[in-house]
Amino acid sequence: MKPFITTVLCALLWFAQPILAQKDRAPCYEHETVYLTGIMNIRESHTTSSKVLGQTKHGDSFEVTDTHDGDTYCWLEIGDRWIAVTSVLSSEFSDILPPISGGNRHLVRRLVRAYAFIRDKSDHYFEYVLPDIARIEIKSNFGPLAKIYVRKRLLEIADDHINDADIAEIASTLIHEACHQRRWDEGERTSIWDSLAIEEEKACYREQYRAILRIGGTAELRRHIECVSRTYPLTTFC
Repeated sequence: MKPFITTVLCALLWFAQPILAQKDRAPCYEHETVYLTGIMNIRESHTTSSKVLGQTKHGDSFEVTDTHDGDTYCWLEIGDRWIAVTSVLSSEFSDILPPISGGNRHLVRRLVRAYAFIRDKSDHYFEYVLPDIARIEIKSNFGPLAKIYVRKRLLEIADDHINDADIAEIASTLIHEACHQRRWDEGERTSIWDSLAIEEEKACYREQYRAILRIGGTAELRRHIECVSRTYPLTTFC
């Protein structure tokens, strides 16, 4: 009888080995959040043959509720849906932002914080700034606070503005410059140097003011931007 029981136990342990190994194995993705840098299919289950329920877009982020280590992909459960880990997924928020050059780590971190501030306060304005700025250069001895070159989608921003302004003000500057890019993309800006430049600047200050009301900012910043939106370019008393 004993040899029979021993044989049965050995067989059970043999069949259980893959299950135990799977249980002891570390998750194939060990972070709580995933960030998307591109388009990815969202599926009903953790297989490539399962139904596609939608697609991600650049800038999306999801909380990871479970993982599944498949034969080809590591799969992440986001709610009751699944996405596969590919090159367009990242565990770092900064990876979905435009490339930033020209500044030290402190300045780059403050810019990343400004983007995160927008994301946390308003999905609308995060989606507003993210696709409209393709590259950021931090400039020393720079005249304006910031300037966007709409044909290149390049934003230049002053290092002292990043260093000295609070995060909400930097965030509102990003939104202001994205406004110029969006107006160009939508055909509301006919020339970089046309006679409507003053009206465009006032329009983007108005957008910046609306953004501050939504994402937050000091009372002084709100008062200043509201004044500039009305009086530009005669801003001496703002």
